[in-house]
Amino acid sequence: MAEILRYVIVYNPISNEGHLDSWHVLFIKLLRQSGQAVIALSPDPEGLLDKLQVQGLEQSAALVVARTAVTPSASLSRVRALWLRWQVLHDQALYQRTWYGSGIKGLGEALKKAHAFYTRMRRQRAQSINQDLQRATMLDPAQFSEQVNEVLQQYPVQIKAIFNMYMDTYPVAKQAWVNFEFSENIPWRGLCITPNSVFDEGYYSVKSYRGTCFLDEKVCEAYQIRMPERYFDYLPDITDTSLPTQPSALAKMVNQKAAGRKIVFMGGSIGKQKNVARWLELIGLANPKEWFFVQIGRLNHNNLLPEDRQALAALVKKPIDNLW
Repeated sequence: MAEILRYVIVYNPISNEGHLDSWHVLFIKLLRQSGQAVIALSPDPEGLLDKLQVQGLEQSAALVVARTAVTPSASLSRVRALWLRWQVLHDQALYQRTWYGSGIKGLGEALKKAHAFYTRMRRQRAQSINQDLQRATMLDPAQFSEQVNEVLQQYPVQIKAIFNMYMDTYPVAKQAWVNFEFSENIPWRGLCITPNSVFDEGYYSVKSYRGTCFLDEKVCEAYQIRMPERYFDYLPDITDTSLPTQPSALAKMVNQKAAGRKIVFMGGSIGKQKNVARWLELIGLANPKEWFFVQIGRLNHNNLLPEDRQALAALVKKPIDNLW
C-alpha cells in the first residue's frame, strides 16, 4: 500500500514582482531538503518550474506545483494588476526621458492628469469606506482561503501546514478577515517583508494563524513580547545568486548605454527600504564621465518616504544624464 504523503502548502500570492519568486524557490528547496512533501501554489507555475529545475528539483509525488485557481473573489486582484500596470505607464512617462525625447510628451502629460484624477477619486472613496479594503494594491484574503480550499478538496486530510509568502499584500483591517477560514483546521503562518509594527493586523484575529517570519530582528522580538502565544522568527534577507549563462537583452542594453563607464545598479521593488533620496543624492556627486547608474523596478508609491517623493519630483524637473 502506497504511503499517504502529508504536505506543506507554500503559497505565493504574487509572481514576477520583487524577489518573491526567488524566495518561493528557496523555501521549497529547504523544505524538500528537510524531507517535507510540498505543494507549491503560484500564479506562474511554468516560471516556478523553470526556476526549480535550475535548482535540481522536478515535479514528483512529493513536490506538486500548481496554478492558483481563479476564484469569485479574484476581482480585487484584477483591479490590483490593472492599477499596477497603470502606475508603471505613469512612471515611465514621468521618468523615462525616452518618452519625451521621441515626441510623446503629450501622452505623458495625459497619463499624469489621469493618474492624479484617479488618485483623488480613491481618496474621496476612502472617506466613507474602510481605506484598507479599498486600496487597489491589496489582495482579498478570501481569495487566499478559496484557492487553498481548492487544494484541500483534492488532497483531503493530507495538508499539515500552510505558509503564505507575502502577508504584506493583504489588508490589516480586522473586518477583512472576519469570515476567513480554511475548510480544514490547519495551522498556517506567513512572511512579512515590510512590517507596519501595529501589532493588531487583522490576520492575528484568525485562530489558525500561528505567527509570522520577519526580516527585522527587533520587530520580531517586539511581536513575540506582545503575543507570546504565537511563533515569530527572524529571517536574514537572502536571495538566489545563480546567473544565466548568456546576458539578457536588457543587460546588453545597459552595457551599451554605459559605454564603458562603471555601472551602479539599484532595483527590485523600490520603496522606503531602498533610500531613493540618498541614491539620487549620490548620483549627483558622481562624475558622469566615469559612472553610469541604472534603476530598474516598480516604484512602490504606498511605501515611499516624503524625502523620496521630493527627490523624485526634482528628478522630473531636472533629469540626470547618467541615470537610466
